[in-house]
Amino acid sequence: HELLAVELQSHILAHPLSDRELVDIIVVLKGTVSLYVDRRSRTMVLDVLRALSLKKAEVFVKAIASVLDPVVESMQPKSITHPDMIATVVAPRFVLLSWINVALPVPIAQLSVEPESLVGDVAWKRLVLLASRLLWGIAPAHPGQRGTKSYVLSSSAHHDVWRTLRRCPQMIGPMLAILTADTSGVDASVLIGNIVSTAVPIRDKSVLWEAEKYKDAIISYIDRVLLGSKAPVSYSSVSDLGVFLRTYVGSQFETLFK
Repeated sequence: HELLAVELQSHILAHPLSDRELVDIIVVLKGTVSLYVDRRSRTMVLDVLRALSLKKAEVFVKAIASVLDPVVESMQPKSITHPDMIATVVAPRFVLLSWINVALPVPIAQLSVEPESLVGDVAWKRLVLLASRLLWGIAPAHPGQRGTKSYVLSSSAHHDVWRTLRRCPQMIGPMLAILTADTSGVDASVLIGNIVSTAVPIRDKSVLWEAEKYKDAIISYIDRVLLGSKAPVSYSSVSDLGVFLRTYVGSQFETLFK
């Protein structure tokens, strides 16, 4: 499969590609999700996806969203409200999340789309929500799972998202706007925490301003969703959102959460 991936990538870069052909390639690659779970194989597939994004960026983002949506739904239905209800193994969901990490920066990095407009972009919003569901399902609910394969993949998933956000921090604002909306549930908590824990250490004024801009929305989300949640909140969310509260709330904590 290594030779096939290299030849496919070269063909994509060297020849014209119709919208239908691009979608068909992504559909074919979807069949590798449960098979190519080792690092080398995953990297080859991701290289092919990046080549596709360079050919037709807008079509690529829409195709990734439409192809992955039913796959994620079959692995981790929206009806699931508790991590223990997720039966599928972690590796395929980790692979799907890595696909989304390739697609998320494309509108800003390759199409120069204004970040604010992404909140209303149906395909991009779908990718953000899919990423939040996958990351929530991958993240261990408690630190007792440390050292297991699931824990290692969870840590890798978090770091992949961190790297994606650091490469394209302009995504932070629109992602927070989507994830803190009134319709968001507990499954948004891990990605919100991940975004906040990325924004604070960057120390870039524009990035910190985006986090500050959504401070009230994040506080409202914590109060509305997490404090009354019947499902366990991932300890990574608790840790990351603790950083947010110390940075942006501090001494006002008791006043805000009476």
